[in-house]
Amino acid sequence: MTFKKISTEYLPTLDITLESYEHEATGAKHFHFASKNQENVFMVALRTMPHNSTGVAHILEHTALCGSKNFPIRDPFFGMLKRSMQTFMNAFTSSDWTAYPFATENKQDFQNLLSVYLDAVFFPNLREQDFMQEGHRFDFDENNNLVLKGVVFNEMKGVYGNVYERLYEINKSLLHPETTYHFDSGGAPQIIPSLSYEEFLAFHKKHYHPTNATFFTFGDITAEHHQENFEKLALQFFPSKGEKVLTNDETRFLSPQKTVLEYPSSDTENPHQTHILFSWLLGHANNAKTHLEAEILYQYLLGHSGSPLRHALETAEFAASISPLTMMDDSGREIRITTGIVTDDAKYADETEKLIFDVFEKILENGVPTDEAEGILDQIEMSLRELGTGYPYGLSLMLQAIGAATHDESLKNMIDPSELLDEMREKIKNPKYLADLLRENFVENVHRTRVVAIPSQKAVEVEQNLEKNYLKKIEEKLSEDEIRDIRENAKKLEESQKTPQDMNLLPKIAMSDIPREMKFVSGREEISANHVHYSVATNSLNYVNQFFPLQNFTSAELPIFSLVTSLIGELGFGDLSYTEAQKIISQKMNFSASWNLYRKYGEKNLHGYFSASAKFLERNTAEAMNIFEKALKTAKFHETEQMENIFNEKLLTMKSALTSSGNVTAMRRASHGHTLAANISEKIGGIDALSVLKNFLKKSDAEMAEISENLYQKALQNNAWTLTIAKENFVKNEEKSAPKTQEFLSENFEPFRTNEAWLTDLAVGYCALAVKVVPVEHEDAPLFVLLGQFLRDGFLHTAIREQGGAYGSGAGYDAASESFRFFSYRDPRIQGTFEDFENSIKWLLENNHAEERLDEAKIGVIAKIDTPSSPAKEAIADAMMHLRGYTKEIQNRERAKILDATIDDLKRIAREYLSDLTNASRVVITGKQNREECEKMGFEIRELE
Repeated sequence: MTFKKISTEYLPTLDITLESYEHEATGAKHFHFASKNQENVFMVALRTMPHNSTGVAHILEHTALCGSKNFPIRDPFFGMLKRSMQTFMNAFTSSDWTAYPFATENKQDFQNLLSVYLDAVFFPNLREQDFMQEGHRFDFDENNNLVLKGVVFNEMKGVYGNVYERLYEINKSLLHPETTYHFDSGGAPQIIPSLSYEEFLAFHKKHYHPTNATFFTFGDITAEHHQENFEKLALQFFPSKGEKVLTNDETRFLSPQKTVLEYPSSDTENPHQTHILFSWLLGHANNAKTHLEAEILYQYLLGHSGSPLRHALETAEFAASISPLTMMDDSGREIRITTGIVTDDAKYADETEKLIFDVFEKILENGVPTDEAEGILDQIEMSLRELGTGYPYGLSLMLQAIGAATHDESLKNMIDPSELLDEMREKIKNPKYLADLLRENFVENVHRTRVVAIPSQKAVEVEQNLEKNYLKKIEEKLSEDEIRDIRENAKKLEESQKTPQDMNLLPKIAMSDIPREMKFVSGREEISANHVHYSVATNSLNYVNQFFPLQNFTSAELPIFSLVTSLIGELGFGDLSYTEAQKIISQKMNFSASWNLYRKYGEKNLHGYFSASAKFLERNTAEAMNIFEKALKTAKFHETEQMENIFNEKLLTMKSALTSSGNVTAMRRASHGHTLAANISEKIGGIDALSVLKNFLKKSDAEMAEISENLYQKALQNNAWTLTIAKENFVKNEEKSAPKTQEFLSENFEPFRTNEAWLTDLAVGYCALAVKVVPVEHEDAPLFVLLGQFLRDGFLHTAIREQGGAYGSGAGYDAASESFRFFSYRDPRIQGTFEDFENSIKWLLENNHAEERLDEAKIGVIAKIDTPSSPAKEAIADAMMHLRGYTKEIQNRERAKILDATIDDLKRIAREYLSDLTNASRVVITGKQNREECEKMGFEIRELE
């Protein structure tokens, strides 16, 4: 055996057996989560601990996936996305590790992906051309000016365009003056160009040795089978140990540190842009006991609006809102906790600090109430028992364990702290226990920082000129030979990018392995006309949802009603204030409220529903259901101060989201003139939503309360139908009539074209083009889904990402707007990208295409459809399909349409709907420095503030 077993233990809460191994020759670790689950998951993680902000670890993560010894093609990672029924494929760069995970339910597919991943990690080609493409390079633009390009370079320019991402890195750097966490592992845009190819290669040689590797596996394939493959495909070529990479604890400050700095902002409308932040460095993030204690403290202090510190910060007269950077960050060796405020003046820093420590003193004096601490432990237990977090379940466990593996800590209690929770339930009975932890970790902890970040228009100008001045200095010193080399390298890279790749070098799942019919959820039971129950395994969690069909709303009311739904569960109810209500809710459940707009399959009219949902431990069902009903039915809208706090925080996060998810914003905006549903969606979650919220905040307290109360009561007029998900039904059936299906919206809508450029403080941008095509019932709708995948795989990825330097691009069908939409993400170009959108259609129509390429697109589409989720989430999705009238027959018919499609089918719909894009809707969200280009392209110029 090449691996020796260290330990094995069954974890009943998770229903897995944790097996631990070590590779005898290299010291590589292997943790296997043995499970009956047929979705097998793999991840290899490397210790990557940079000592600068060149982004070397991040660039390496990208470039390792650009071809390897056994798969010498340009992009095997994206190639496998379309040749695999993977349920997850990606790669991550964190502050001290880099990981390469995948998941699939098909055993042969698992073997295929494993061979590609292990070859990419341990035997990548790392060509200088790929380093230039993914990292950074010089080139000349159409005006013969020297420019910087690179996928990671442009990605990080996009990241630093978000004020919260920027302040997060600054804050982390100040808290860690000595260790690897002082640096940005993703790369700072102004530092990335200093990374040399030789330094890049040396980093891989040192950090990607198996000595610094941890293998994780999950599922029903045995550990022994995995280890045979690890040895055969990679480890046999490493006969001895390499240098083990480690980092140390941060040397503690002798006294708290204070910093005042400026950050770039040209927003002259909003006076509240000064951030006052306080951060503490605590103990080891991967010591389970230390982590649990820190999490309890954080949740007690800052978990909700009834928490003492959050309440104090939210209600401070000088604070516009609590800082969106409030967080417990366990992504490094040691825990960081940050909080603070957003305000209009740096002078409030001392007052804020006094306020925080006054709260601490009261807690030290009075202790932490046992019932609140018990509620926090219940919340932690719920998250432990939750079987789905957006990632495959096995991957979720691996990500919980990866820090402990990186820093040689025990994994067991990090993924299953059940025993620690039991111990903690005894300790918290003493109110002084947590108070003493507060004293140690916060009050007497001098390793803390105070950062005051002030917005500066001048800093915007300075930053915009940094790259220009840097390039100007470089260009002035270039010799003729150096200029020739830059042009020749650019030409060689372009030729390489355009060279057809032999995709048959990659393994591929057979089309015959793709099931013709979908898998559907079982366990559905219609208890009554207004109650549906799904009997599924939920690991001792119960889920309840109540849906109220909406009627007699206007499109003007809906954006305001969307704001109102965000208040439910955040306000007081019954005879409880919002602080009391928040405490009770947090002790017994997770609660949320929302509303949705939909069109039933085959119908023209829109429908809407308001929904409230809760999740709680099985043992808390009676209390939780009582709280749920009261929170839902007796919300108190006269608490206008709390309403304003919630809306001000929402305003900050909304502004950030519009640019951090700029591709979504641009696509939504581009298609918002196509249907009434798309138009309303824009006013609720798009650029228009900012104006809606700002205008609502201008109303008097009395108006705000009255409008909210009236809209909410209107939403509750209809009988609700109930959805429960648990092993057994836990809601007593009350005989009520079925909810009435009445008219919701009765407005006519005239479609219109959008042609806008939205300018803001960005170094890169987001482009979108939308064409109204067909409704979802049309026989061509599934073909447009397939067309998006085919264009992305065959043209857009190469043209916009590899050649154009954008971080991402794609195309797809959107049912709500009945549109086919193109997009780019963190894109340095504008005109060239819109030309590539149009060129993709020409490429499709003017060339012959191999059936194998179409098969790859089909595999990619079906893999997304078939991605499994947790039993509860799958039950909710099935219930929504029933609500919308998507029968099993319809879903299988659309699946067959995709599987049976031909190249001629795609050419036909492209010719019929997309051959002339002159009148397509276009939107770009970009930097203010691109105003002239946008004007020349005929865009209507708008300011995004």
